Amino acid sequence: MKLTKKALNEFIGWTTSRYNNYLGYGTKKEAVDLAFNSIKNGYYTLIWLKRDKTQVVKEDKEKTVFEIRCASSVGESGTGKYWKVKQSGDDYIVDCINKTITAIRSNRLIRFD
Repeated sequence: MKLTKKALNEFIGWTTSRYNNYLGYGTKKEAVDLAFNSIKNGYYTLIWLKRDKTQVVKEDKEKTVFEIRCASSVGESGTGKYWKVKQSGDDYIVDCINKTITAIRSNRLIRFD
């Protein structure tokens, strides 16, 4: 399969995901961008825009395999949101060298060219 953000978006089906380990309170788009840029570069590559629109790149060339764990919000209070691990979601292993992403619980695998 060709490495595209559309393919990753369909594979990582986090319809209610609001969080993952490496991005803090991130979004599905940020998780897809992380996986896309990391597989493309061959190592962990996180790119984001600061409020002043300057680009920040965080790279770890030693990290060629990493996990993305999804979670969902469970409600809001007057002061903020409560969070928990998403029971129905999946954890994903991103392997930048072999260009694969594996969904741990569902045993799904996607391999890129």
